[in-house]
Amino acid sequence: MQERFRTRLRRARVGRTRQRDQVFLMLYKLGPCTRKELVRALAGKIDQATVYRTLKLLLELGIAMEVRYKFVELSAPFRQHHHHLLCAQCGWEFGFNSTALEAALREIAEGHEFVFDGYSHQVEITGLCPYCKAGIKRP
Repeated sequence: MQERFRTRLRRARVGRTRQRDQVFLMLYKLGPCTRKELVRALAGKIDQATVYRTLKLLLELGIAMEVRYKFVELSAPFRQHHHHLLCAQCGWEFGFNSTALEAALREIAEGHEFVFDGYSHQVEITGLCPYCKAGIKRP
């Protein structure tokens, strides 16, 4: 992952800095997160303005991507591929992998004579988490 990150920076003729490395690694560690969560996780290491500037650069370079309107995460080449379950009531999110879903997506693409690389897609399933379904507050 880090080698791809370095290569992308080099190709964009953007220097590698300690702060960029730290933001990249924290996004990798956290997975989908809000900008505030990212700033909080890097507090004491990098100031807020630098986190926001670095995140803007990572988004522009395609290293990170926005997921829905408030979350950011590393884009496909820089993270393990996964999909999301989203609670429509409390906003809880869960990342998951599914070989059956990947096979179905591949079959759909092939049925339309479409070349499917297996990574450049997002699946978000919205519903109710177990807590909201049961009518209890998430701990």
